[in-house]
Amino acid sequence: MAKVLLLAAVSAFYPTLVALAILMLARPKPVKLFSGFLIGGFVVSLAAGWAILAFADTGSIGSGSTGSTRPILSLILGLLLIGVALTLLAGHELPGAERRRRSRAKKEALAEKGEKKESRVARAVARDSFWLAMVVGAALSVPSVWYLSALAEIDANQYSTLVDILLVLLFNVIMFALIEISLAVCYFAPERAAADVARFDAWTHSHMREIGIAVALAGGLYLAVKALLTLL
Repeated sequence: MAKVLLLAAVSAFYPTLVALAILMLARPKPVKLFSGFLIGGFVVSLAAGWAILAFADTGSIGSGSTGSTRPILSLILGLLLIGVALTLLAGHELPGAERRRRSRAKKEALAEKGEKKESRVARAVARDSFWLAMVVGAALSVPSVWYLSALAEIDANQYSTLVDILLVLLFNVIMFALIEISLAVCYFAPERAAADVARFDAWTHSHMREIGIAVALAGGLYLAVKALLTLL
């Protein structure tokens, strides 16, 4: 169960969720957007998780495979993530850092001129529509590699059906924690929302390296250790 909770915590800091939380917090009607996103996300994510446990062969998912190919791929991916974490921890830049800085500078320059081209998701959020937010939440809630690995872990332990259902629910509650906390802040303390989003945005930008190290290291260690245990 500890592995499932770790995977859920890693999933909670998925960059897309963080970016969307910041984007929706800055809108005039964030409660409507967060509510729609959560409903759409929960419905799709829970239904997919329960359906996979009930009907799919979870033994072929991620590092839970009984064969040798998938554990080896998981081991390679885990080692790559650990390498990324160690590279960042040593203060070095990842490949392509200069290109990403130029791209970011270009986007910031366009934003100052009012010419920034927004993504489809950003344009959908900007419409402040509950239904569009629900669609965005559903579309972005397709099970990730971390979710699939957690489902394989749950199935491998052969819990009862009720426990399986509750673990999938718990995983999703943790995975959407950032959205849930943002919704609570906007609902119970709307006057603090603007200040909170400014502080959170500043914090994430100033701690991006630390966040990247933590997520890459946690995910890499899990995949590598799990793959090694399977192979041995």
